[in-house]
Amino acid sequence: MYAGCGRYTINIASIILLFVTNVTNAYCHAIPPSISFRTMAAHAVAFQAALIRIGFPQAAVDSIVANGIMSTNNLLGLSDKDTAQILKIIQTGNPPIVVPYIAQKRLNIFCFWANRRNRLNEPIDPARFNQAALDTYGRLMTFEAQEEDATTTVKAPMEFKTGSKWKPFKEGVIAYFNSVKGNHNIPLAYVI
Repeated sequence: MYAGCGRYTINIASIILLFVTNVTNAYCHAIPPSISFRTMAAHAVAFQAALIRIGFPQAAVDSIVANGIMSTNNLLGLSDKDTAQILKIIQTGNPPIVVPYIAQKRLNIFCFWANRRNRLNEPIDPARFNQAALDTYGRLMTFEAQEEDATTTVKAPMEFKTGSKWKPFKEGVIAYFNSVKGNHNIPLAYVI
């Protein structure tokens, strides 16, 4: 179908395809451009199936997708606070959607799984997020949370002054950086 607009004739199907492609690329920014639209659509369907598998009702899945989380790539960088905010939007929407507590917990594990595998440069195909992965990454997430609670932070060393001894200052700085965790729970001593 074509629409005439003065001197220009526009193919409506081309405009719709261009719009869908741009919207899809905006939401699936981590998917390389060489992946076809069919592959992205299959990935989105697999993501929705994974959400249903972890306990979300279909209405909640539709609401999650409507809020811009269309694939596992959109889970990258989401924290527990972010998922809580998304779930709050879903639960207080019109109509309000009831989301089981266990599904909420599993969504946090799903985000943790996606971020961890992405950091390790492993594929984050939603079909790989099965019961075994849920159990394994759930335990790992719990272990890391307990480890954060149990860690004692070492007092930061005083400012280095000329004339003071370098070796004790250096050991204090290293101990301090070993106790402070940075992004992805990596000690700052490893980064520096």
